Amino acid sequence: MNVLFLNVDGVLNKSTYYERKVDDEGTLLKEIPGTHDRNIITPSGFTGVEDELINNLVKIKENVIDLKIILSSDWKTTLNDDMTPNYEDMYGRDGEYLINKLKSHGIVLDGKTVGSSSGNISSSRRGTEIRDYLSKHPEVTKFVIVDDVEFIDYTNELEDAFVMTDYRKGLDAKTAEKIIEKFMD
Repeated sequence: MNVLFLNVDGVLNKSTYYERKVDDEGTLLKEIPGTHDRNIITPSGFTGVEDELINNLVKIKENVIDLKIILSSDWKTTLNDDMTPNYEDMYGRDGEYLINKLKSHGIVLDGKTVGSSSGNISSSRRGTEIRDYLSKHPEVTKFVIVDDVEFIDYTNELEDAFVMTDYRKGLDAKTAEKIIEKFMD
């Protein structure tokens, strides 16, 4: 079984959409052009996912046999273990948004890594969470990690499987090709 560990922010969206100028107290002074595209805003007002980038994920899914997509992003807190929206999480509606947006392109999330919390604590342990997932799923024969950040707990076996996106471009066609090539090696 092939597994793609998927991050969302900086992969299925471009961070340029939420760059803002704020003063020392955090008051919004001005939004950088292009940041307020209502087509990619989640129900909670955060940056959503882009169709163009999801289409590149579809290309990966079409070209890699027996591919399972496992969510390794902090977005995982918005989903239950059965990959239904976690409405007990304050951003559960964003989980529903993500599931529906991916489903509209024929993509289903097959699972998620397990982490203790969202934010910096979870992110700094992303490598540990991926290793834990792999240890519980010996049926995984090949895996690739796609993220816009390389975390400090990535060890050699994870670094070899890592493909970094440019957070300003997300999962572009060139990066999708790199991922497909990694699975074909």
